[in-house]
Amino acid sequence: MRWIVLLVATLLLSGCQSNEVPDAAAAHAESPPDSNGALAPDKAPRRKVPVEVVEAAREDVPQIFELTGTTELWDEFAVSSEIPGKITAIHCDEGDWVDEGQLLVVLDKKRREIQLNDRQAQRKKAEVELDYARKNLERGEALFQRGAISQAEIDSLQQQVRLAESALEMASISIQAIQDELLDTQIRSPVRGQVSRRHISLGENIMTATPLLTLIQYDPIKVVTEIPETEFFQVRRKAVVKIAFDAMPGRIYQGRISRVDSVANARSGAFETEIRVSNPGHALRAGMVARLRLPGPVYRNALVAPLDVVLETEQGTFVFVVEDGLAYKRSVRIEDRIGDRAILFGDLTPGEELVARGNANLTDGTPVEVLGRL
Repeated sequence: MRWIVLLVATLLLSGCQSNEVPDAAAAHAESPPDSNGALAPDKAPRRKVPVEVVEAAREDVPQIFELTGTTELWDEFAVSSEIPGKITAIHCDEGDWVDEGQLLVVLDKKRREIQLNDRQAQRKKAEVELDYARKNLERGEALFQRGAISQAEIDSLQQQVRLAESALEMASISIQAIQDELLDTQIRSPVRGQVSRRHISLGENIMTATPLLTLIQYDPIKVVTEIPETEFFQVRRKAVVKIAFDAMPGRIYQGRISRVDSVANARSGAFETEIRVSNPGHALRAGMVARLRLPGPVYRNALVAPLDVVLETEQGTFVFVVEDGLAYKRSVRIEDRIGDRAILFGDLTPGEELVARGNANLTDGTPVEVLGRL
C-alpha cells in the first residue's frame, strides 16, 4: 500500500515540473539578458514632442538697412540788419523762443521819416512840372498845326515832357527806397526757433550786416548718418526712414532723406546722409543718438518665415518641417533678417509647416504633436 501512494506522488510531482519549464523558456526568449546578465524590459514607444508650427510663405519684402546716426540742428541763423542805424528796442533775449515773422529788434527811424517827407515833396514838384510840360506840348502842337512854330520847337517841348516824366519816376523810386528802409528798421525773425546768442545792446549804433542775434532752428531737425559703399546704390533717395532714439524709448519718428553726399568720406569710405525729421514739440535736441531703418530694394516673391524656426549650429543652419506627424531636418540659408523674420533659401515649399516652438531638442524624424499654429 505504501508503494502505491509513493508512485502516485512521484507522478504528480513530475507533471507540475513539465508545465513550468516552457513558461520560463518563454520568459527568457521575450526578455533577453543585458550585458550584466539581467533581463531587459520591453522597449517603450517614442514619446511625441509638443510643438507649435508656422507656414512658410512667399511675399514681396523690402530690404531694410539698420544704421546709427546723430541729431544735429537743421540750421543756425545769424540775424543781421540790411541798413545801418541806432538800436532803439530789443524784444527778445537769449533762451527765448520766437516765431517766424516775430519782431526782434527796432532801429531808429526818425531820420528816414524826414527823408521820406523830403522825397514826397520832390515827387509833388515833379508831378507839377510834368503837368506843366504836357500842357506846353499841347499848346505847341496846336501852333504847329497852324504853322506858327517849327518842328524843332515841338521836339524841344517833347524833350521837356520826357525829362519831367523821368524826374517823377526817380522821385517815386526814391520814396520806395526810403519806405523799404523804414520797414527794415523793424528786424523780424526769419524762422521759428530759439535765441542762442544776443550780440547787441540797447542804444548801440550798428552797421549793415552786423550780427545782432543767433537763432537755432529745432523744427525740423536733421539726423546725420553714413551709408556704407556696399549699400550706397541700394538706398532710395528721398525715402521715408523710421527712427528710434535712445533717449526716447518706445517712440518711433519718421523722417525723409534730404541729402546724400556723392563723394565718400576719405576716412570711413561711407557716404554722409541727412534725414529731415519733423520736431514740432522740440523734444528732439542736437546730439541725440538715433537708430535708423532705411528701406532698400524689395525681395520679390521671397520665402519668408519667423526667425524662431531657424536653428544655427556648428553643423549648419536648418529648420524642422512637419510631415505626417514627424519632424524632418532641412538645411537652409538666411539671405537677410527683416525685423523678427528671415528671408530663407533652401528646399522649402510655401505652405509647409515649420516648427517655431519646441524645435530646440528635435532630431531628424522625431514624432511631434502640433499644439498650435502661429
